[in-house]
Amino acid sequence: MMLNYGLCKPVGLHLMPPTVFLVLSPLCLSIGSVLAKGLIAGGLPFSIAEIGPLAFLTFQLIGSLIFLGSVIAARSQRVTIGTAWPLLTIAGAILGLGSIGTVMALVFMPVGEASVIWAMQPLAMIVLAWLLLKEATPLPTILLCIVGIGGVVLIVTSGVQGTAENRLLGSIFAGGTALSAAAYTVWMRQISRSVDPFSALIVVQASTLVVASCAWAVAANTGLVTGTSPGWWDALAAMTTGAIYYGLAYSLFLLGLHQIEAGKAGMFLNLVPVFTILLALLVLGERLSYVQWVGSAVVVVAVSLAGWMNRQPAR
Repeated sequence: MMLNYGLCKPVGLHLMPPTVFLVLSPLCLSIGSVLAKGLIAGGLPFSIAEIGPLAFLTFQLIGSLIFLGSVIAARSQRVTIGTAWPLLTIAGAILGLGSIGTVMALVFMPVGEASVIWAMQPLAMIVLAWLLLKEATPLPTILLCIVGIGGVVLIVTSGVQGTAENRLLGSIFAGGTALSAAAYTVWMRQISRSVDPFSALIVVQASTLVVASCAWAVAANTGLVTGTSPGWWDALAAMTTGAIYYGLAYSLFLLGLHQIEAGKAGMFLNLVPVFTILLALLVLGERLSYVQWVGSAVVVVAVSLAGWMNRQPAR
């Protein structure tokens, strides 16, 4: 799930082409999600599935906040958000719901399949802007949304791993993540230019941590989830994936936005399912069926075309 902040001023880094940051960001997202899948659902030599997904998410966010705090310290800058903290707190709550959907999707379905459903975020943004903001949506864009949904249906119904019930449940969580990410990005558009991006990111993820911690506590006390208290090694493993996924990837995306328009930068997020499918194949041995490959291609092409059309100047 990526932030759509405005420009930021990188400190302590040599000026580099924005494409470097914008390619590394989806790569880090993919690495973080594949490692998280291997840790909480098996597939790596070291698994920590016994601590439960919500506990895992909580420590992921702690790792991310430690990383982001280190970035702020390296920039020799205080956390400054002014009067935007209520809006950022709401954004964190939205991101928290999406993060819960992310980690639960990893439990119930292969990460490669989940990443393609997450790639539907731009199409979900178009639909939300149409429904909530009454923004006009061209007919070709609507048709691309329908085509993208068809690609997701192919992926969900044509898999060979896991049970159909688990895949459906995982797809619901993954779809919820895409919707939450879209709502989060639309919300952040209203405040992205008025606050320092790294400071805002810390406040948002701190709020997300509160949501994840509360969800973990409620689920544990009501018996909805089972799991043991994580040991120091379990916590460190979860924190490392969080630093990569929520910390490093988000920061790299912000650095890319320093030199390129947001619309163009967002197109690089289409690399996430490509990187994730390849890494899941190499690291976890996950394989897509031929029909799922077709569905993945349909989603990526539909999202790419919709994004390209969305950034064309109005005539």
